[in-house]
Amino acid sequence: MLTKKQVLECIIIGDTLEGDELIVHPDNPERVYVLPRHSEDIYIAGNGLPAVIEWLCGSGTLTEPFVERNFEPFDSR
Repeated sequence: MLTKKQVLECIIIGDTLEGDELIVHPDNPERVYVLPRHSEDIYIAGNGLPAVIEWLCGSGTLTEPFVERNFEPFDSR
């Protein structure tokens, strides 16, 4: 998967409401990995945003799977 050195080279591109981090490695920026907040495991969420969204919502790995795919942008005001 990824070595500790590779993880340290990764760029955080997002996170979940629970604090799980979405990262990419510069050698393959299309592949998104997930670092779960409560685990030492590393998951491959997919290649490209549509695959990552489907994995996050439907895999059942981090949360119960759900079919609704309506997203609201985060308002930091």
